Amino acid sequence: MKDIKIRLADIIYFFAFFYLVVDTINGITIRNFDFSVSQIYKSIYLLLVLCWFIYMRIYKPIYILLVFLCLIFIHLFYIDNVSYVIEDVLMASRFMTIVFSYYFFRTQLLINPNYFVKVKRLFYFLFFVLLVNLFFGYLGFGYAQYTPLGLNMGTRGWFKPGNEVNLVFIVISLFLLSYVQIRRKRVLTIYLSLFIIFIGITLFSRAAIIGSIIIVLGTQIINLFSNRRLKTVNQFIVLGIVLILSGSLIINYFLYKKMAINYYGDITETSVLISALIDDKGRAKQKDNVMEEFYSNPKSSKFLFGASSEIIVQAGTVEIDHVHIFAVFGISGIILIYGFYMNMIIISIKNKLVNNSRFAVYNVLGIILILSIGAIAGHVMTSGLAGIIMGTYFALPYSKNRFL
Repeated sequence: MKDIKIRLADIIYFFAFFYLVVDTINGITIRNFDFSVSQIYKSIYLLLVLCWFIYMRIYKPIYILLVFLCLIFIHLFYIDNVSYVIEDVLMASRFMTIVFSYYFFRTQLLINPNYFVKVKRLFYFLFFVLLVNLFFGYLGFGYAQYTPLGLNMGTRGWFKPGNEVNLVFIVISLFLLSYVQIRRKRVLTIYLSLFIIFIGITLFSRAAIIGSIIIVLGTQIINLFSNRRLKTVNQFIVLGIVLILSGSLIINYFLYKKMAINYYGDITETSVLISALIDDKGRAKQKDNVMEEFYSNPKSSKFLFGASSEIIVQAGTVEIDHVHIFAVFGISGIILIYGFYMNMIIISIKNKLVNNSRFAVYNVLGIILILSIGAIAGHVMTSGLAGIIMGTYFALPYSKNRFL
């Protein structure tokens, strides 16, 4: 009979393996029944991982959870509507999904180097689920990324949150490209790179398009400095030329052939990319609204602990992560969440210097890219849809599988 810790770990892996399938179903149930199955599923996942931590005596993620619970408890003393606490709990739980997944998969990789095989299968299957969603999106099912003038532009399949779909795509693409380059599959690297660029374009978002190009070029540069081979240099040059040419053609097409509507409702004969993808004014307006509401009743407690999700409900959402986190959880939330990501970078560098981890440099690239996307897209640092895959990706530098 298996030890309870092993059986619990198998169940947790099962939940992680099928979570994007549940999120796909979630997009369907929300559209048709206004009911979320994903929140229930991930709540069970978090509870299972928490029990596993207790059994394994892993306390760091539990401490982070307790800090969030303290912040939420403090909010109760000065918010007008207690129901806003539910939103605080949901936001904290999304971030804790990342933290819990990281510590779970890190521990598994440290205990058993061959666990990387299961991690690899996880990424492959989640990529397959993502592609199935996008395929049905191409056929007209699911959600579009943008709908200016009643036109459907881009697709995200049945996944509800658009920005977070981009993040799932970016994290999985980072793993796939870094893995095939570590395995020195040069021809596969080229085909996979072009495929990733294609998916980034069809997702039709600034984060996906720019992110896919950065992933392809960034991983090639890392590989270039790792191998220092002329063949790799030639591949890099050829791939760069292809990307520049294809990107120029696409931008030219949208720049001169399409009409779009921006977030302010103005119809303009301009680029879909400019009006739909580049919305710095819209995000700046969101930020100004939230900060104006935040400072309308300034208190030291708000600065330290945040104003809770009440401020987002009153002032409107803001798609800039550091502003959103500061408004809800204050400087404490900023330190806690961004401190976690900074710690991931430090750990990756240490794993490279001490253990010569092959994933470490790619991991740093991924974390920096995630931080950058959070500054322009929002709902990234506390992503619920991408939380499990992000935490798993952050744990990769601990992999010591000899077949890498």
